[in-house]
Amino acid sequence: TSVTQGADNNKVVVEFNDNVDLETATNEDNYTVDGAVVESAVATGDTANVITLTLKVDSNTFTGIRNVTVKNVKKLNGTTAMDTQTMVSASLNENVAPTVVSAVLVSTTEVKLTFSEAVQNGAKADFVLLVGGEEVATKVTTGTIADNTVVLTLGKAVSTDDLTKDLAIKAATTLDITDLLDNKLSVPTSITIAQ
Repeated sequence: TSVTQGADNNKVVVEFNDNVDLETATNEDNYTVDGAVVESAVATGDTANVITLTLKVDSNTFTGIRNVTVKNVKKLNGTTAMDTQTMVSASLNENVAPTVVSAVLVSTTEVKLTFSEAVQNGAKADFVLLVGGEEVATKVTTGTIADNTVVLTLGKAVSTDDLTKDLAIKAATTLDITDLLDNKLSVPTSITIAQ
């Protein structure tokens, strides 16, 4: 009866007009979302008429309505699969995570980050400094984000000796930076800081 955005941009909720056979309804191969990849289909109880699809991260590249096809699903205790049905979803948000494009040391106490798109939040301790591959206790403060850039302030200036080693940052466990649609920033194990 409906296809809507789920709890986050990786979730899509499919609602049926009656309880469905969970063996067929939780088979991800029975769902197609145009422009995205369906990884799983899950019900919330033993009997259900609502199935939550999980989309593969970064597979839904634009925000808007989609054609969604549902096939081979049976009614609870039914023997015949439903006719294949294609319907138009409500608007679904893209789920492509922003990334860090570059990290540049602009002074001994500041690192400028550039992101792949406009981002928001950043109110927490989002990054940790690595010197020569080792985490250092220096506090890293996230400044005000301006569109797709932010300047990180280091609590202690990097020394001349530090500058001879590889400098990098990694995400802190408190990272809260997202794009404007709340897709969380994707950060690799570490990002080298250009000097």
